[in-house]
Amino acid sequence: MSYCANMKQKYAVIDIEATGGTQKVDRIIEIGIVLVDGDEIIDEFSTLINPGISIPPFITKLTGISQKMVAQSPYFHEVAKKIVELTAGRSLVAHNVSFDYRILREEFNRLGYEFKRDTLCTARLTRHYFPDLEKYNLKSLTVEFNLQLKDRHRAADDAMATAHLLQKILKISQKEGQPLKNMSIYKRKSKLPNHIQEEEILDLPNICGVYYMRDEDGAPIYIGKSIKIRTRIRSHFIESTRKTDKMRKLVHSISYENTGSELMAEVFESLEIRKHKPLLNKAKRKNKFDTALLYDQSNVYDTFKISHKSKVKKLDNVLQWFSSKNAAKAYVSSIVQEFDLCGCLCGMQRATKDCITYKIGNCGGAHLAKEEASAYNDRFALAKLSAKKLYQQDMLILDRGRHEDEYAGFLISNNVVSHIGYLDRSQPIQSKNVVAKKLNPIQPLPEIDRIVYRHFYEGKILKKVSFNSIASKVL
Repeated sequence: MSYCANMKQKYAVIDIEATGGTQKVDRIIEIGIVLVDGDEIIDEFSTLINPGISIPPFITKLTGISQKMVAQSPYFHEVAKKIVELTAGRSLVAHNVSFDYRILREEFNRLGYEFKRDTLCTARLTRHYFPDLEKYNLKSLTVEFNLQLKDRHRAADDAMATAHLLQKILKISQKEGQPLKNMSIYKRKSKLPNHIQEEEILDLPNICGVYYMRDEDGAPIYIGKSIKIRTRIRSHFIESTRKTDKMRKLVHSISYENTGSELMAEVFESLEIRKHKPLLNKAKRKNKFDTALLYDQSNVYDTFKISHKSKVKKLDNVLQWFSSKNAAKAYVSSIVQEFDLCGCLCGMQRATKDCITYKIGNCGGAHLAKEEASAYNDRFALAKLSAKKLYQQDMLILDRGRHEDEYAGFLISNNVVSHIGYLDRSQPIQSKNVVAKKLNPIQPLPEIDRIVYRHFYEGKILKKVSFNSIASKVL
């Protein structure tokens, strides 16, 4: 059916500010509603709401809404009827509507009322109708389309800016002769497991963390990580593969853990897979770090050797563990070059009398006994020391926490990740022992050391703290 100007569709554009993003715990502190008939704004409503719980400091900092401001405001049950009346017979529209919708539905659930509306998401609609934009967050879109946005993260202003954005979208949809419909036409369809309802997916937050797909007994059959949990879980069921077909049959429930940082998500995922050994995590269940880099000082010239763990006789000789022989060889190759060692002795190339590396002067020819052993072994000792230490000192690596008042912490002690957890940003760091008591000890594992080191080496962390220079330092 073609779109007719006199067939006005009705929308209720909403924006919600809440004490957080978890619908089972958090409460609404402000709501803004703008009514749109066709493409015309006809009314608006907004109010602060007393959540009945404390507002976290980072929410006050983000929104400007304090405990004092809501103290005399109505509770949700006092405005619930008004919200029902304003939104009745209208599609509920918001920017990233799933957040606003699930928080709103949960507030009504607490009152024993089932709140259901068709939904439209201006974030997804904008991607559909304006596919070439660089960013799609509300602030960027208001700049892109020259829309007025007085006070970001206040419900009335965000709702009005979203309503103006909707008007832009409506103009294009009218030109195409089609009204806006429910969001299923703007996203790839997913086929959810029989025991999982769409509302359960909507209730999942799009935060960074680890998620668990569980069987009918509650045991994890798959554990994963993502910076956007809800989006990632839905993506599992878009394609049809053997793995996703098994998931559809076996998954009865889904749960998650908020980790704050991507690094903590990756570390926690690895630990949880090792602990639970889920059926569908076959690749990650295997211990990939089974290739050892060792040193051998039994001959005239000291050298490195690479061996599978099954053939390692002395763990004391192990310098590092690698996920594959190629990874170990690549590391040895770099350290041979850095310390001017003999590639032939270290197994990087075949030892021959016509060694080209020696002929062009890039090697002293230790494998041909052309170099004094003591001088060569002195350099090898430095290379061994470097290879032994993935981290050069004890330190505390800090990354984003689950909220703005904390850090995710990773304690490096004796060249391994020994403790992980969360630290209060306002508390001073005093010593390694004090920090260790605030974090959770973990079994030293090569894969965890590598994960943390990779993020550290690539600069994907917030900061590092060296214990060598700390007397008493506030984070």
